[in-house]
Amino acid sequence: AAGRLLIWGTGDHGKLGLEDANDRDTPEEVPALEGARVVDVACGKHHTAVLTEEGEVWMWGSDQYGQLGHGTTSSTPRAPQRVEALSGLEVTKIAVGEHHSAAALADGSLLTWGYAGSFFAGPGGLGLGGYTAKSSPTRVPGFGDGGLCAEDVSCGAYHTIARTHG
Repeated sequence: AAGRLLIWGTGDHGKLGLEDANDRDTPEEVPALEGARVVDVACGKHHTAVLTEEGEVWMWGSDQYGQLGHGTTSSTPRAPQRVEALSGLEVTKIAVGEHHSAAALADGSLLTWGYAGSFFAGPGGLGLGGYTAKSSPTRVPGFGDGGLCAEDVSCGAYHTIARTHG
């Protein structure tokens, strides 16, 4: 069931979406999403994502590696913004890791974006091959279009797991 969005904790990198970097020790409603009916939430180390009943994905916080999916990177924390690259897609599940994000779609596709790892640190959790960060949601090969059908997704610090249908 959809509901209101309340958040609290450390506010560094703007990850609480409360228009500042202050910590909160009691729950507060996120002003940018007041009145929105939220159906899924995900918290990473420095960024946050929500999925609304209308199918909109909103993200905020650190965008150092493009993990907010807005098509750019920034060292300045970002306030809650709708991820326009996901507009018109039927997102069913969202997930975030330390510096990357993922979304499962109703058609079975899986999209990831953000940190892709490095030669020294090893692979990130994008599943796209290589070490090139992606600042926009990018389809993971093999999911959707008659391939595997992603039904659920979760991200760890630098890894991603997907559960398929059937």
